[in-house]
Amino acid sequence: MIMSVVTVSIFTYTGAKRSDAVIENVTTQRYDQTFVFRNDNVTQTLMCNWPKDGKVEFKYIHNPVGGKESIVTGVATYKPSEETGVDEDGNAYYMEKYEFINGCTIVLRLDADENRRAMVMVSNCPAGNATNAIQSVGIMHAQL
Repeated sequence: MIMSVVTVSIFTYTGAKRSDAVIENVTTQRYDQTFVFRNDNVTQTLMCNWPKDGKVEFKYIHNPVGGKESIVTGVATYKPSEETGVDEDGNAYYMEKYEFINGCTIVLRLDADENRRAMVMVSNCPAGNATNAIQSVGIMHAQL
């Protein structure tokens, strides 16, 4: 697998004076798959690599309209389960479950049939933890 790493600067402008803009360094890399859910209130993006040795490297971005973007990155581990999901048309499909624990449990539910759908579930967060708010609103669909 070829992986390129690039460091970029992101300028976040929140309506404050230009001199108050926040600058953060972010390391980016290529991912094999990208899933997106978008509605009038939020855009959610899950980028991940193909599972390898029971692990999935991922980056999840929860970006509410008018709110603060949340980003979680890590390596999730396969957890055997026989879960199914149901899409917007009522069609059932098998899901593979991968867990990442960072004070909360973040579960990636990836479409095991066609690799076209994904969801992110959050549990076991302490009260008041901001991670509680980033759970999938709907099914994210693969971007081809």
